[in-house]
Amino acid sequence: WAEEITVDQEPTCGEAGSGHYVCTVCGEETEPEEIPATGEHVWAEEITVDQEPTCGEAGSGHYVCTVCGEETEPEEIPATGEHVWGDELIVDQEPTATEAGSGHFVCIVCGAESDPVEIEAAGEEPVEPAEPGPCGICGEVHDPNTMSGWWTGLLHDIMFIIQRIAFWWI
Repeated sequence: WAEEITVDQEPTCGEAGSGHYVCTVCGEETEPEEIPATGEHVWAEEITVDQEPTCGEAGSGHYVCTVCGEETEPEEIPATGEHVWGDELIVDQEPTATEAGSGHFVCIVCGAESDPVEIEAAGEEPVEPAEPGPCGICGEVHDPNTMSGWWTGLLHDIMFIIQRIAFWWI
């Protein structure tokens, strides 16, 4: 008989397996024999999360045997310590043309406020409203501070450019 058993069914952590011996001379096989259960679970590598940890609170989870489905006792998953900042910047101090402002973000999980964030200065002094004057193309007075006056001025600028291009092509 062979020294090693030929395994017909692998034993698992909770169930026995079976196997037989083979004669090395004639190839005859013995009746199946029980191979005892291993008693050792094969735990999944990743924890199954029961409660997600947050920035300030621990969570919990357990491992599952990939063979029999048995679960470990719940284990603590440490708090992440990492806030989940919202998208909205809360302005604490408005920037001016020459001075930077500041603001902060708020954690959507625990409500903590981020360190101050600088808001760049605008970099330009406010523009004084333009004085209405006669149009260089049509001679009419258009107020550039109104939407209709602004559009009219833009259209006249475009017409002026087209005239200049046409002049150079001719």
